[in-house]
Amino acid sequence: MILPEKRKSNRSKSLVKDLTLDTGLIGCGFTFGNRFRDFYAEQTGVRPFKFNVDMVASAKAVKENGVYPLSIAEGFQEGKIFYSGDLKTALFWHYCGFAYLSGSVGDLFLEKIYQDYYVKTLDRRFVLITDNSKVIDYFSYKDEVVIDRRIEYRFGNLLQRAPECRYKVEPISAFNYDRIHGNIIPTFSWSDKEQFLKNGFGFVALDGDKVIAVAFSAAVSSDEVDIGVETDENYRHQGLAKVVTDRMCREIISQGKKPVWAHAIANEGSKYTALGVGFVEDKVNMVIMRKIGRYNKSKNEG
Repeated sequence: MILPEKRKSNRSKSLVKDLTLDTGLIGCGFTFGNRFRDFYAEQTGVRPFKFNVDMVASAKAVKENGVYPLSIAEGFQEGKIFYSGDLKTALFWHYCGFAYLSGSVGDLFLEKIYQDYYVKTLDRRFVLITDNSKVIDYFSYKDEVVIDRRIEYRFGNLLQRAPECRYKVEPISAFNYDRIHGNIIPTFSWSDKEQFLKNGFGFVALDGDKVIAVAFSAAVSSDEVDIGVETDENYRHQGLAKVVTDRMCREIISQGKKPVWAHAIANEGSKYTALGVGFVEDKVNMVIMRKIGRYNKSKNEG
């Protein structure tokens, strides 16, 4: 379950050979080499084409929850990266729907984002998370969006003792993965079971064979892991979220990484769990969402 060992597997045998604008980064094995320079030269008409914005550097420059853009740029999870015409701005759109901006943001690129991801009907959600006052001000006057607040946490210290649990707790595996049901579960953030078992991890609480609570890696980078949690509605208020989240925090730290946590400001249950396992409130970012009913529901809606 140690991430660097998982990444040693040879993915090149199944890489996509014919590139299109819809080709995923993982599927094509993106690099900054000649193959991709030639492809972008064909798409943009710019010859010679140069990558003057590095994806990983751009992702690290995101001041908000950077694990999501990094998870795409580093190849752990599915997502798309778009650049403005002048290559000064990068937009990272994670599989789960979270989106982040990096670089110098101009009005033309913001308007394109508005028209392409808020005005048009999409088959999955687009939720832009930012603390950039220019971006927030720009979208404040747009009819198709609503803006909410999101609390970001930093991790403090592990509990001296792991919380006790009368139910069995075990790692997510190929044997229990398909028994995990709900909204905030691995399918929310990962494109398929194989990708999750290869690059992600988590824990479930079981009542017999029934999964009654889950905590999992919603986003993974080389430095951080964002935690997603859900408890079966019939088993809530028993401390199960705290139990599986504590297990996640211990595993993340054992891998030499930092646990990450965030939630909508109205989610008191998530706040209670975060504070209960050692997280500390850090800052508040803004979440720019499409108005309800303006996109089709999909399996990765949360």
